[in-house]
Amino acid sequence: MKRLILAGALFAACTTTAISEEMKEGWGLQFRQDTFDKTVLPLAMMPESGDGFDKALIAFACASSGDLVSFFQPERFMMFTQSAKATFRHGDGTVDFTFTVGEVPHFGKRLVATPEDTGSIIQIFEAAGGADVPFRTEKKQGVFTSVGSKQTFEIMRALCGK
Repeated sequence: MKRLILAGALFAACTTTAISEEMKEGWGLQFRQDTFDKTVLPLAMMPESGDGFDKALIAFACASSGDLVSFFQPERFMMFTQSAKATFRHGDGTVDFTFTVGEVPHFGKRLVATPEDTGSIIQIFEAAGGADVPFRTEKKQGVFTSVGSKQTFEIMRALCGK
């Protein structure tokens, strides 16, 4: 009987570990506070999937209009970059975007998408339904996950509209 209980406990421990190791990272939602005026701001972001050091990053913040603004960092360290082009896979096709230097309120100058392109990027991630979204730049290619993107964008829209 003791062996049966021990075997059951070991089985439970092994299956719990296996389930935990198979979890896929999703979108992150952070809050930042302006050190001067104490405004608390939401920031949604997703680093490129994988183990590389020089990962790309896609993020969303609140624009001054109350809408979302998308910004992109094609590589970890960028100096004097004025624009970046990226192609995202959307279903069976691809969509090209150009991100140019622009002001993101409270976050400074970033490579931002136009409001129309921001809407298109959101649609790409929401339509992916948890699957990976491949992207390509002039220097690299990789994937961003869409896990939790729909929920993250809903939260961001609610917070930015206030």
